[in-house]
Amino acid sequence: MDWSLICNKLNLVDEAGKSLELKDIDKIFNEVTAIDPKKIPITGKLPQTLCRHEFLDVLVRIARHKYMERGLAKNVGEAL
Repeated sequence: MDWSLICNKLNLVDEAGKSLELKDIDKIFNEVTAIDPKKIPITGKLPQTLCRHEFLDVLVRIARHKYMERGLAKNVGEAL
């Protein structure tokens, strides 16, 4: 399933574009899933797929972007 579709279904994307836009979601996803092509045979991880720890990383980055950067949360725990 497409990550941006999941984020839309979870209402993480702000339709007005004030806090979190779809382009922000895509940027965060790409930052987390970027891997060195030379390491694919070693890790067995395919590009554009999420491992468990990457899923958590994406959620934390989204919370930081959506709440901490706007001053709505003081720390990551509060943002989550």
